[in-house]
Amino acid sequence: IIGTAHEKTSCFFRVEYFGMTDEFLGNLGKYRPAQTRAGDWTLHSEFFDEHCHSLEGSVQETETVYIQGTELKSQAEYARREHRPLFILEVGFGAGVGASRAWNFAQTIPEQEVQFYSLELDAELVRYVVTTAPFTQTFSAFKETRSDNQWSLSLQNFHLHILIGDARHSVRQLKESRKVKFDAFFHDPFGPQKNPTLWTVEIFRNLMALTYPHSVLSTYSAAIGIRKAMMEAQWVVEDRPGFGIKKSSTRARPSGTMDTALVQKLERSPIMALHEHPDLLDGKIKYGK
Repeated sequence: IIGTAHEKTSCFFRVEYFGMTDEFLGNLGKYRPAQTRAGDWTLHSEFFDEHCHSLEGSVQETETVYIQGTELKSQAEYARREHRPLFILEVGFGAGVGASRAWNFAQTIPEQEVQFYSLELDAELVRYVVTTAPFTQTFSAFKETRSDNQWSLSLQNFHLHILIGDARHSVRQLKESRKVKFDAFFHDPFGPQKNPTLWTVEIFRNLMALTYPHSVLSTYSAAIGIRKAMMEAQWVVEDRPGFGIKKSSTRARPSGTMDTALVQKLERSPIMALHEHPDLLDGKIKYGK
């Protein structure tokens, strides 16, 4: 999957929701719905052995790390001044919370079009999320079309495009098409220990090619190796508060000046940035959190 997961824990709650079964089978194994301590919902992936969100609260984590982290209100204003839609790219559709909160944000700017692209490997996971309560509540009124490799859902000013397949390939295709750039990047794959392929210099470099000068990328991870990968890909990295048990998260921009203390901290660490190579696929790379 390219899904989403942070502040992982090995425990989860077995639940039912108006008849919803306590697990389902996706293309990458079983998923189990889990209710967070805030009362909202996420999923646990058997394949990655991680939850899609913090168990402190999936909605508030998404608001903190992605809506606020990418300065989405300011990004929308940039787009409005340029007389074009607001473009958002999410790496990891997962339980659909990022798309749901972006839809909620879009309702605050009804006069402006929002184009939300989300990348997901597991087509069965997408089908489940957009058709099963409680996850489907946001999407039930959307007009839907689908093909083998894309789901499109639209309502009012919000247009959701879920691209099915390896996120690395999808990002390269978006880059090569030269048809779209993004104001905000929700970088939300499963963690680098479990899914290192989506935390490499190469993917951050390809994402950089999709930026505007004002674009902002945000992610829940504050791992030194992740920040080094961003830096090597020419992102300007910032430290910002995390959510739940995580003290820090990471924001990055295509230009600017990095904090000197943060640069020195990263330079002192022996942890290396990840690069793409075949061994990444076996999940055995030693990686610093």
